[in-house]
Amino acid sequence: MQRESIPDTKIHLEAGEEIVKTFWPTQVGEFQVVLKSGSGSPLYVPVEFSGRETDVNLIVSEHDGRIGVHAVRELPDGTIVPLADAMIALCPVRTMCSSYSPIKLKLGSNGTFSQFTYQAGQYDLDQIEVPQGSYVASARQGNRDALSEGVTLSNDLEILEIRVRPGSGTLRSKAVDRQGGAVQDALIALLPEPPLDKVKLHGMLRSARTDQLGIVEFPGVIPGKYRAYAWASVSDDAYLDPDFIASYWKSGTPVKLQENDAPSVVLTILNEP
Repeated sequence: MQRESIPDTKIHLEAGEEIVKTFWPTQVGEFQVVLKSGSGSPLYVPVEFSGRETDVNLIVSEHDGRIGVHAVRELPDGTIVPLADAMIALCPVRTMCSSYSPIKLKLGSNGTFSQFTYQAGQYDLDQIEVPQGSYVASARQGNRDALSEGVTLSNDLEILEIRVRPGSGTLRSKAVDRQGGAVQDALIALLPEPPLDKVKLHGMLRSARTDQLGIVEFPGVIPGKYRAYAWASVSDDAYLDPDFIASYWKSGTPVKLQENDAPSVVLTILNEP
């Protein structure tokens, strides 16, 4: 996503008043127009700038988006207890939480969050803090799968129901060259296959550099189907480029993790000369 920093501009608006501000981006691409109103949550508006004059209408109103959360945790013996004191992060749809401050919800000791008022709109469920060895089994808001379809904040309060289970997996991977020798500092990526590829949680796309033995370990993996890849001499974020990953998709190693699985895979460097 294209980002260009423009100095903050403070504007005082009276009720019903309109103000026009003009900016001149130096390059084309998708931008985020961010409007901060007082101490409330910011309003994010995605804008596709083609180089031609573009009008963006921002309507400032009282924050009227509400949310309630009820989260539970299943213990190994099947007992259901509250997901106490966990942190949940929401990001406006089509933004990058690494670049913009998310809405953070702190659950109480009973695993619930009382409704607060935020900017109404659609949000991705970016993060749910879970105990070590556990994973997010489901998150639903009404009839929606909040993990893939996101969360709606509106006047009509819909409770976000979250369920966490024990049994996350661990993948141990080793990068080797064509002769079978360990490759240090290779980039290994673990990317979800359908339907997990639709889940917006931070950490679904995993990557790391190999150690001196060519090994990387990924703990806390949600059970499901993935593909694992290994490359040498590429940037840390190369796998985030859709065109780049598409060229290697068929060469990825399929990996299927069940609950509590800890498989090991050996990955041959894909871009070795």
